[in-house]
This record gives sequence, C-alpha cells and structure tokens, in this order.
Amino acid sequence: VPIITTDQVLGALDIQSMTLNAFDDETVALMQTLSRQIALSIENIGAITTTQEYLFSASYAFRASSKIASAQSEDEIYEGLKEVFLGTPFDVTLLSSSVKGIDILVRPGDVRDHTNQDIPDHLDILPSELAEYFSNDILAGKIGDIPGLPIVLKRLSRQAGYKNIGLIPIYRTGTLAALFMLGTYSEGTLSLDMVQPYTGIAELVISSIERLTTARLLETRLREIESISETSQTIS
Repeated sequence: VPIITTDQVLGALDIQSMTLNAFDDETVALMQTLSRQIALSIENIGAITTTQEYLFSASYAFRASSKIASAQSEDEIYEGLKEVFLGTPFDVTLLSSSVKGIDILVRPGDVRDHTNQDIPDHLDILPSELAEYFSNDILAGKIGDIPGLPIVLKRLSRQAGYKNIGLIPIYRTGTLAALFMLGTYSEGTLSLDMVQPYTGIAELVISSIERLTTARLLETRLREIESISETSQTIS
C-alpha cells in the first residue's frame, strides 16, 4: 500500500500473510487508512521541523540585519551577511555594477569560509546588458532550467559548484545596481517562495554599502575643501 503525501510518494506499507486470500476488502481499506495516517504523521513532523528551522534562521537573520544596518565597514556588512546564512542551505554571491562591468563583491563560498579561488573578481558584461534579462523580477531554479540565463552567470554558477540558483536584482533609479545570487550545493528544488524572503536582506546589504560609499565620498570632499581653504589662507 503506497504511503503518499500531498505531492510525493514516501514509501510503501508491506503487509504479508502466510494465509491464502487473507486480505479481504475491509482489511485492504483498513491498510489504506493506516497508510494515510502514517503519511499524515510524517507530513506533520516535516512541517514542525521546517517551522523550527525557519524560526532558527529568522532569528539569526533579524540579529544579522541589525549588524548590517549599523555596519561601519564593508567587512562588518559581510560578517552580518555570513550570519544571515548560518544554518541555511544557501550560499550567496554578491555582484555589483561598475563602470567597466560587473564586480564580484562577495564570491561563492565567502560566507561559508571556503572561497573558491578560481572565481574571478569581475564579469565581462555591462550592467545594461544584464539588466535586459531581468525586468525587475527575481528568478529561481536549476541552472539549466532557467530560460535564457546569461552565459556569464551560468558559467559563474557552475564554477561555484551550485546546483540551483536564485537571482535577486537590485535597482536604483531604473538602473541595475547589484545582483544577489543564492546558490545550493545539493540537488533538489529552489523555488521563488524560498528566495523571496531574502529580497529584504539583499536590499539592506546594498543600501548599507551605498551609505558607506557616500560617507567616504563626503569625507574626501570635505578634506579637499579644507585643503583648498588652508592653501587660500596661506596665499593670502
């Protein structure tokens, strides 16, 4: 008798008898009922486990989000990012738009302390070319199953050893500013529902990096103004 949950066959209930024709319709119906009860119990246990894992991850994500939001350096942001993914099945790669193309700020394996040294620091594709593919939507699935996935992303994912990826584009004033890539090292599925909760983290990371960049630019500008002022006073 198959043991079936909502969307998959978990196994089979094998009941045998030495007596010929031992199983009448009533006995078969009883075994089917027992099979459904077993399936339901397994499904409930799975739901409880999943909920516990989610709460554990959510707790870490909340604390790490506070660290990212108050970070005073990129290293502190990346440390917070590492904490977010502690206890999850995901790795993360962070790509950022630049004048020359796409820079890799967080390389595959960085948040798990086993960086892949074969991964480049830069991708030879313009942000505008990459932006044409996304249209503001997040994507998820097996690498070979995502339609039209740009070759540079497909190559990067495979170099990283990812089996599935989730892609979260971050836009600023209509322009692709960054790309957040989640990756799994095991077979299975990675759905949009699994990726969606990390859109807020992706936005927070980029916003925090932008905040630090703006602060540094402002500090540099102030020093330049002070230098000009001092020079002017000296000349006077």
